[in-house]
Amino acid sequence: MALGVGMPDGALLDQFDLEHQPTAFSAFFSRVEKQAVKHGLPVSVGMEGYGGWARPLDEMVLAKGWKLLNVNNLKLLTRRRRQLVNERIMVVNRMYSDLQAIAPGLLGITGSVDNQWFLRFLTARDTFDQLTRLRQ
Repeated sequence: MALGVGMPDGALLDQFDLEHQPTAFSAFFSRVEKQAVKHGLPVSVGMEGYGGWARPLDEMVLAKGWKLLNVNNLKLLTRRRRQLVNERIMVVNRMYSDLQAIAPGLLGITGSVDNQWFLRFLTARDTFDQLTRLRQ
């Protein structure tokens, strides 16, 4: 697995690969402790593991008294974001089609159906015909 040692501000201090075996774990702890001592910072380890922590390394990190963060949720959040973007595209496309059918002239005053000012305009009144009486 690929590892990186970083600062709280995001600066990368060290980067290396880790084999999933005891000798590699020892090297991992040594490298992280070296950086922690050098910079005088407490250690937090972010670990991505299948279905939670990556045993036995997670237990060894906790035994050191280090803070352990599960970053497995990043994939979940990335997938959820993609799903929301796709849903947004579907809604915008449906709204474009509906507006094109009902009032094609309205689409000419905006560059995009999902402009915030345009959405505010469309929701300024309860019914569509009330928009015709709307004045600045």
